[in-house]
Amino acid sequence: MANANLAREETISNMDTSVDIQTLVTCMSEKVNNLSPLSPKCCIFRVPKRLRQVNERAYTPFLVSIGPLHHGRDDLKPLEEHKWRYLKDFLQHSQKPLEYLVAFIKEREESIRECYAEVIVFDSDKFVEIILVDAAFIIEVLLKNMYSNLITSGDRIFEKPMVIVDIFQDFLLLENQLPFFVLDELFEMAKVVVGSDENELTPTFIGFARKFLTGFDGLEDKIPEDIDPTGVKHFVDLFSNLLAPRERSQPHKWGKELVKTPTAKELHDAGIKFKVSSSNNPFDIRFMSGVLEIPKLVISDKTESQVRNVVAFERCLYNECYMTQYVWFLDNLINSSKDVEYLVESGIIEQWIGDNNDVSNLVNKVTIETFLTTNNFYFSELCKELNDYCKKPWHKWEATLRRDYFKTPWRVISIFAAVILLSLTFIQTMCSIVSVGK
Repeated sequence: MANANLAREETISNMDTSVDIQTLVTCMSEKVNNLSPLSPKCCIFRVPKRLRQVNERAYTPFLVSIGPLHHGRDDLKPLEEHKWRYLKDFLQHSQKPLEYLVAFIKEREESIRECYAEVIVFDSDKFVEIILVDAAFIIEVLLKNMYSNLITSGDRIFEKPMVIVDIFQDFLLLENQLPFFVLDELFEMAKVVVGSDENELTPTFIGFARKFLTGFDGLEDKIPEDIDPTGVKHFVDLFSNLLAPRERSQPHKWGKELVKTPTAKELHDAGIKFKVSSSNNPFDIRFMSGVLEIPKLVISDKTESQVRNVVAFERCLYNECYMTQYVWFLDNLINSSKDVEYLVESGIIEQWIGDNNDVSNLVNKVTIETFLTTNNFYFSELCKELNDYCKKPWHKWEATLRRDYFKTPWRVISIFAAVILLSLTFIQTMCSIVSVGK
């Protein structure tokens, strides 16, 4: 009897366990089946923690939130009302009813959500409101930036120069983006017309974006006129592509080996001369006949944030990582203020942030927590050439002679005079020896 009761209890226990397992399986199956598909449109990410912890300020909006990732933050609320004022301006410039614009964004809601790497928790109405207000705000900022007659009295952005500078900086943060197609299509749909009846202008949004980016240091002549807006993901992507090498389709320019670059001082000591390149693309670095040509690099207090956000974007999406490779090359080239000094003297670096030591620290910090693979290194062949040149001792000897003994015309004259004097002394000594021998 006791054995029968024990068997019955074991059977009941097994049944309970089976029920518990089946409940868990059902729950897990629902989660697996309800996973949202990964969209190829994904292009707006949170900055990886490894990068953010190095300098959180470089990735964080200072004045304005764009898109859902930073929406509602207390420190960004002061500008929220002004964003709605710009929406009102946009309604006037576009001559479209609000219902039409809301429907326009609503139709694209799913495509917009797919551009964000994380699930956006806002419901449909709130999400559409955020996108429309922020898109109208961006368009109006760029409109007013190009046409000052559109700025109304008491404007809290354009009548305070530092405010617009900070807003432009916020526009280039990875976590502060709207998909470019939304801005481009909304602008096109609105048919914004600027000018008088006799001389009306119907510009494109990509033209405004180009004008916006020309306001950044050193970009005035770097932006091509024929930018295809369909291939642009957002402002950070546009900024990244403008700085990328033009020879991306030529694999023979690349190398698989990750090669370190000698510092600017080491190159200088080996006799290599620095020259600012006439090219407007930062990747057009050339080394020929002992001369290293590098395109001009302007470094300001905005540079670190701009570079960091492009590097973060590359880390999340791209394999080539052009900007990461560029800053890695600079980090090897610059190791101290002395290295910066050579580049400043040659006109390659124009710095607005303090002294040469500040520039050195900035460049060295940007590469912290960044990684490079050895599959494709754009500067591989260049670095090999520089290293090979530095390894030849006669280049260093020649450089030492030029630097220490042929620096000024008077030194050259004195050296020649000394050589002549030594030659005459030698001849006189030999003549004396010969005469004694006779």
